Amino acid sequence: MDRKFLDVNAIAVFLDADHVGHPYVRDAVMPGFQGAFEILINAYQLLQARWILVSQWGLDPEEVDAAVESTASLRQVTYVEGGGPTVLEASASRGSPSVRLRLLRRCLGGQCRRHASRDNGCGDPRGL
Repeated sequence: MDRKFLDVNAIAVFLDADHVGHPYVRDAVMPGFQGAFEILINAYQLLQARWILVSQWGLDPEEVDAAVESTASLRQVTYVEGGGPTVLEASASRGSPSVRLRLLRRCLGGQCRRHASRDNGCGDPRGL
């Protein structure tokens, strides 16, 4: 089965339905959600895409959070360096997006005391 790795730009454009490139990215990615190929995402890129959507493109943070959480919940995505649950926990933690991203990177790097492994990360601020 073919694999496609989505970079942060493709993720951001996919999540922003009003972006001029959204139809093209959607058409390229949707077959993967239907099983035509395997979609690979680096987990913290979802949080990076969130930062782009909110701070650079000026989208509503609550709408962006809902889109990121919805994407992180998809089972058709294969995550490298973390997973959907990692992103969900990191996005649910209190603090700025940069704090959440730092927490996620620490956990993925095996520096989290609660989950001192690289298996799936936790993003749990209580474990740091």
